Amino acid sequence: MQTEPNNTADPEQAAALPLCVDLDGTLTKSDMFWECAARSLARPAALIAGILALPKGRARVKAELSKRIAPTLAVDLLPYDQAVWDYVARRRTNGAPVELVSGADQALVDRVAAHTGLFDAAIGSDGIRNLTGNNKAAALAERHPGGYAYIGNSSADLAPWAGAQEVLVANASARLRQVLQDQATPFHEISRRVPFGNRWRALTGARYWLFAVLVTLPALLGQGALATAVAALPALALMASGGAILGTLARLDTLRADPVTRDGPLVSTQLSIPKAIVLAGGQLAVGAGLAAVVPAPHLLGGGLVVAIVAALLAGTARAARVQTGILAVALSVLILGIGSGL
Repeated sequence: MQTEPNNTADPEQAAALPLCVDLDGTLTKSDMFWECAARSLARPAALIAGILALPKGRARVKAELSKRIAPTLAVDLLPYDQAVWDYVARRRTNGAPVELVSGADQALVDRVAAHTGLFDAAIGSDGIRNLTGNNKAAALAERHPGGYAYIGNSSADLAPWAGAQEVLVANASARLRQVLQDQATPFHEISRRVPFGNRWRALTGARYWLFAVLVTLPALLGQGALATAVAALPALALMASGGAILGTLARLDTLRADPVTRDGPLVSTQLSIPKAIVLAGGQLAVGAGLAAVVPAPHLLGGGLVVAIVAALLAGTARAARVQTGILAVALSVLILGIGSGL
């Protein structure tokens, strides 16, 4: 359901209000902090700097990651919400001042604003103040004492919305829309989040079980250890899947530039980056746990090889053709060469 714009201002007044636009989850379907965190998986120095900054607060962590990631992050390939982009462009064409106001680090906000060409000003976190929630609401009230319109997407935007004369919503969850309705807050919905649905299967698909079967098959045929080989399958499959997810996240810019891979559930952030990291970590942990209890020497080492190879080949068209064979050869050599449990 789409509700009407905030009726506390008449249409002419609303059209003239400064339009303040959130970045994370609103203008883009992703989150710049997690975009940086994903890329830091392939840049240990950036990852370590971010971890060391944790005691200094979230704004400092964002600044440390941004300093190392922002200069090369492909902002032109981010998954922008076209409906929000078009809406902002129309408001600007109609004469409204438009600002990008985000909790992302200032360097990233500046780069996105320069790429889009939509904004008269760009304001972000500065390494000290994390510009979200109440901090963002206070900043907007100070900048626009005469009122403002605000587009957001999450519970962190409730404070800026509370001070806005026009409440605009993009990609909000059903629960958040219900909160606004319960508060009797009139709002206009610009775009709606697409449920992830059964696309989980794309991340835990049959190909990882195929990897595991091909890896254990030589040992199974050579030594007849059927029960052990079958028990090893889920461990290897889970570790392959977890490694592939992390490998995909570490290579987002490359995969977004490829027409073959850019619409995948991870690359397009249909599944959010933090959820993907949790999923990968869970798969690796469960897979490693299973490998540790299966009576097969070196199975855990073999699972780590699976995860690493899957990470290196994740997400590319080439991977779809060759990763099964490479994983099978690598693991068969490892297990048959130095192990005796399979």
